[in-house]
Amino acid sequence: MDFMTKQVCFDEVRNDLMDDWIWLKLNGISIADYCRESGLTRVAIFGADDLGLLIYNDLLSGGIQAVAFLDYKAEYNDFRCYDIPVLDPNGEEKINEQADIFIVTFSEENEEVVALIRESYNSSVVFISNIVKELQKNVH
Repeated sequence: MDFMTKQVCFDEVRNDLMDDWIWLKLNGISIADYCRESGLTRVAIFGADDLGLLIYNDLLSGGIQAVAFLDYKAEYNDFRCYDIPVLDPNGEEKINEQADIFIVTFSEENEEVVALIRESYNSSVVFISNIVKELQKNVH
């Protein structure tokens, strides 16, 4: 599979995810609902891109605390998103506060990311695509 084919597949998966998430939002269902139902109050987000920022806003508006972002781009920037730090997953600096779970913004599962989070933080991991699918089950 060439680069352009991979990019088209990635874009389609991401668009489908966003369509499903928007449908949930239009029906009054949020990522924060998933967290509350699962007993999660402190969340870290892996990915400080546009999807990560949408997750952050969804959590914040639902009363769930986001404690940090992990993002590979953090090594090139000393930055924060909103009021929380953005840390390099491979860097020396670690999240100061324990997270109940890491929400990963990737559309598909990535075992390297899961292993990194479990090794560095001894925390549970869930992919945003799995959260959206789970929330959809509750509606249908």
